[in-house]
Amino acid sequence: LNAVQNGGMVEVLDSRRYVETPSITVNAGKTVVLRAVNGARPLLAANGDIALTLGAEATLILDGWVISDGTLMMTAFADTQPRYLVLRDCTLVPGPRTKGDGSPPQDDDPGLVVSHAFAKVELERCITAPLHVAADAEVSLRECIVDATAQHLIAFRGPGADALAPGGALTLESCTVIGKVHTQQLTLASDCLFVAALTTGGDAWKAPLWTARRQLGCVRFSYVPPGSRTPRRYHCQPGEGDQSTRPHFTTLRYGDPGYCQLRQSTSDKIRRGAHDESEIGVLHGLYQPQRETNLRVRLEEYLRFGLEAGLIYAS
Repeated sequence: LNAVQNGGMVEVLDSRRYVETPSITVNAGKTVVLRAVNGARPLLAANGDIALTLGAEATLILDGWVISDGTLMMTAFADTQPRYLVLRDCTLVPGPRTKGDGSPPQDDDPGLVVSHAFAKVELERCITAPLHVAADAEVSLRECIVDATAQHLIAFRGPGADALAPGGALTLESCTVIGKVHTQQLTLASDCLFVAALTTGGDAWKAPLWTARRQLGCVRFSYVPPGSRTPRRYHCQPGEGDQSTRPHFTTLRYGDPGYCQLRQSTSDKIRRGAHDESEIGVLHGLYQPQRETNLRVRLEEYLRFGLEAGLIYAS
């Protein structure tokens, strides 16, 4: 990492467990890639905050890593130049984390904290602990799971001690978010599941999905918890007066085989509720409803007279 501060790639060839807490520096205008080769899945078991020091217009790409215990930290820089952070096929393991200030770990400790107001963050095909991102930053998530470990805990907000501070502008496509969300602007949410609820008995939050600037942005073909404050919606669930339509999961516990998988008992309004009639959420890209329909059609064509076929799911 020290050798590529002026740009370059660090490639890991194995799936070993690396017990260390590195700091990553990228000089101004340069790009650094820290990636695992195809077929490898290295684990970085940190013991505190992992500092990301990026110069003006610098780009850091993390690809194929599992990071546990530590939090990726990008501090606020003095200038107004953007910094670019990209995570692809990474896992920031949800759950309590070791903090640099010695405070006790919490279930919804963040996996990524971005305090620089001009940062641009992009996550693709990632599982991540909660995100704390500055209100003026931009965050894009595609086919990701953001997991606060419980519906009433916080999955997305601004950095710092203020739990009511809004996070940066969000763009989400085919994502499942477990926990409450407070964002400055919801630019777009398409084919997404927001699994959130306010704490019973009183909650300082105004809504489980809470958008500060509701005159901008759009939520389409998504599940939005009742009582949420969002920009305009298009073909979202549940509909007005519908109290029964909600997602049911095999499990929401990270590490279980059926993690974030919709149960067959879930309404077709969600299982076939995406813009292309696939399921809403992170598994949208598997196109399971279409595969099921195609299989039923083909079976009917080739079955002998008097026979009936049924589908039995392996998981």
